[in-house]
Amino acid sequence: MKRLIWLLLLGSAFGQGFFYSLPQPYPNTTITVCPLGAVRPCPSPSSIFNDAALTSAVVNPSNIGPGGQFGFYAAAAQYTIQMGSPTNQTFNISLGGGGSGGISSIATTSPITGGPITTTGTLACATCVVASAPGAGLAHFAGATQTVTSSAVNLATGDVTGNLAVGNLNSGTSASSSTFWRGDGTWAAATAALPIAGATVKITNATTANWVNFDQLATTPSTGADNGNISAGNGIFSATLQAVGATQLATVTATKYQSVTSCAAVGTSANPSLVACGTAPAGEFSCATAASGGTCVIATSATGSNSPTIIVQPNSAAGADLGVTCNTAPTVPPGILLASKVNGTSFTINMSTITTNPECYSYWIIN
Repeated sequence: MKRLIWLLLLGSAFGQGFFYSLPQPYPNTTITVCPLGAVRPCPSPSSIFNDAALTSAVVNPSNIGPGGQFGFYAAAAQYTIQMGSPTNQTFNISLGGGGSGGISSIATTSPITGGPITTTGTLACATCVVASAPGAGLAHFAGATQTVTSSAVNLATGDVTGNLAVGNLNSGTSASSSTFWRGDGTWAAATAALPIAGATVKITNATTANWVNFDQLATTPSTGADNGNISAGNGIFSATLQAVGATQLATVTATKYQSVTSCAAVGTSANPSLVACGTAPAGEFSCATAASGGTCVIATSATGSNSPTIIVQPNSAAGADLGVTCNTAPTVPPGILLASKVNGTSFTINMSTITTNPECYSYWIIN
């Protein structure tokens, strides 16, 4: 696209010529200096020179190298300069005051008003911004006027609206529905914090009908004091409570109790009959008839030094869970059912006399 630009160059005169230099680099193109108003391509290029005395002629048109710079001397006059590909620009220049005439009228367009001006007049701009009190901070328009002031951002007066995008906070790294923006400038997962030393609570399947209530929990339990009750609604509730110098920390009540893991294992056909329950603190197991009148060892790491209570009872209904047919014949239980316990390893029970089917049991270890 051609662009017409008028440039008035007040160059320094040396001898007869006036010097002109391109206003910007035009690399790898051609320049043709022509008489004012010449058509493209220029039919009769003007004479241009290397010196002010106008004695050393320059080839016209001339090729411009990769540096894009070009200058020449010429007699005082107006010229049209035609640039070659890729710019294909055309513009006019005046050397040595070769132009003539003057400005008789200045017109104005919106938002400037006051024109046309032929002799004297006043220009105005009702919508132009005027900085009346510049300074550091956020720019403010003073009401309906265009006067602008600046001040620190005020969150209370509506300077900021909308929501801050997550990507603006540490680039959103680790941000998700389960994390929050922390004071140290990172996104972190939320963790439960309770006013009880060593206490953790896990709630699953929470609905409006599933609730947990903490009643009068003390930060530091006192000896012999009841530090409150914990009760759960219809959901599954589990809690690990650690008392510090107290004989009773709290009572836990719920409509349903569920251990983290549950055992369902069949004992080996031997005496003792060996049952593998892994880490389960509760579940069902069977002891083989080979251990009749002997012992059955239930291996579970849930036994520990703080396991004062291990509840074991016959459960002939466990057969469906275990895949065996449990003994249903009446038996005389041993005088002492729980024979021994190895902390973190197992507990052993004494077996009654059985003949046809294995004896099935349920157990619960309370730590």
